[in-house]
Amino acid sequence: MVNKTLLYTLAASLLSLAAQLASAKAEAILDRSQINMNETVGLTIQIDETSIFGSPDIDVLKKNFEILGSNKSSQSSWINGKSSATTQWVYQLAPRHEGVFTIPAIEVNGEKTTPLTLTVKANGTNNGAANGDPVFIEADVDKSSSYVQQQIVLTLRINSSIPLQDLQLEEMQLPNVLQQEIGNSNYRRNINGTTYVVHELKYALFPQTSGELTIPAINALAIVPQSIGRNDVFGRMFNQGKQLRLRSNPITLDIKAIPASQTGKSWLPAEQLKITESWSQDPENIQLGDSITRTITTTAIGLTAEQLPDITIAANDSIKVYPDQPKLANSKNDNGIIGTRTETLALVATKPGTMTLPEVRIHWWDTNSNSEKTATLPELTLTVKGELPASAAPQPPTPAAAPATAAATPALPAPTAPVATVGNGSLRLWQLSTAAALSGMLLFAGLWWRARQVSGAKPASTAAYSPGSNRQQHLKHLQSACQNNNPAGIRSALLAWGRLYWPDQPISSVMDIARLLGSDTINRYAQQLDAALYTGSQPQQSWQGLYDAIAEKDKMENQGNSALAPLYPTR
Repeated sequence: MVNKTLLYTLAASLLSLAAQLASAKAEAILDRSQINMNETVGLTIQIDETSIFGSPDIDVLKKNFEILGSNKSSQSSWINGKSSATTQWVYQLAPRHEGVFTIPAIEVNGEKTTPLTLTVKANGTNNGAANGDPVFIEADVDKSSSYVQQQIVLTLRINSSIPLQDLQLEEMQLPNVLQQEIGNSNYRRNINGTTYVVHELKYALFPQTSGELTIPAINALAIVPQSIGRNDVFGRMFNQGKQLRLRSNPITLDIKAIPASQTGKSWLPAEQLKITESWSQDPENIQLGDSITRTITTTAIGLTAEQLPDITIAANDSIKVYPDQPKLANSKNDNGIIGTRTETLALVATKPGTMTLPEVRIHWWDTNSNSEKTATLPELTLTVKGELPASAAPQPPTPAAAPATAAATPALPAPTAPVATVGNGSLRLWQLSTAAALSGMLLFAGLWWRARQVSGAKPASTAAYSPGSNRQQHLKHLQSACQNNNPAGIRSALLAWGRLYWPDQPISSVMDIARLLGSDTINRYAQQLDAALYTGSQPQQSWQGLYDAIAEKDKMENQGNSALAPLYPTR
């Protein structure tokens, strides 16, 4: 009888293999996107499965490329009950002529790759190769003239037709030029019938001043192993080789000043710049008090993320805006740097009705057309649904209480008839005088008693409370308000605590405290608190996390830590 366990295992393996084959994905990768006519490029075709018999159909490439060689490799693994497999075919291609070519979709095992683009340029001047040098270094740039702060791509190539050891490149010294390495690759090229191994380095340069810029000759050191006629260990031990010193060609560039016709607030020379936005929910369906997130992303080819301007949206009486810290990211390819700046803004609607967010405009300089262009997000009208509760309507300011030592003026009785009658006679003058004197004595006695009560307490300036004890009192009030779900009480206690924690900082809102602490937790609670106060609603939620975060900060201070330095110091 066949073992059931074996059958189950075999069935599971077949199902896993079927699922793997069904989800296999094919991918094509070029090791470079731009080459010269005398260079080769590596094309890798990869599929997420083990392929034993099949192979890609690359006949379509033979029209524009000579296929110099190929290599196939497979790898599989089984981890935690999950299998994975990869098969790769690597081809070395030599271009037949110059131009911009499309590597079309290539089919392998029923899957197709994504098309790729390759640029083939004419051969550059290779003085080292023309002289028959076995090793030489060369440098070139993608443009001979640029604007200040515009990206320049510098390429260094160390070419060798013989083995090299301990290759070292001198550090490039370029004052007033920002530089970033964007590429590091190895490949082969054929020059005048000689095959060279090339070690290529690419840099993105951003000159900060206008005028003439000279990229000086760059030195490199390498060791060429020498044969001394002995093949034993002793001979190899004392074979130190010959040291080579290589030197690249210097390059001079013309760096132009910012053109007078540029009108933007920021100077942004780029090949392409675009701005996009997304929302956490439908901006046309907002309820009063909702917190909705708007994400604005600026992407530029030829600029770093640090060069891109920030996006600001002004708050008004209908909407509160809480910006988050921007996220900066730089990606690199053979053509340079692509910078991305992402701004995230939380918007809280404080009034029902419609409101218009203004247009967002970024002026930038198109280095391809040598003209100014504008990236735009159109203005957007939001509709906020709901009604503002009566409790949230603006209230007239409460008059300040009179000082305890000031004499209060008694309220006068309502006007009466000129003379009141008692029985058949009128009130005499002495009777009115007696009543007025008695009222004055009672008023004096009340003020004297109040003054005694006040004099028994110490003045506020000499109250027997240290700043720490005062903060503890406000913390108790904060804890009570959090437990009772009282947004107004939470706000009052937080402001009182914050003004004692940072006596030198102007604190007018809970968001000020969140910024000073630099806490995402407190920032989130502050937004929820503002939403509750503006709408007049009291959502049934726990504020315990807010209290715990504030109490922890206060505890650190009491243990001897100095107050946190403000993230946004006053000027």
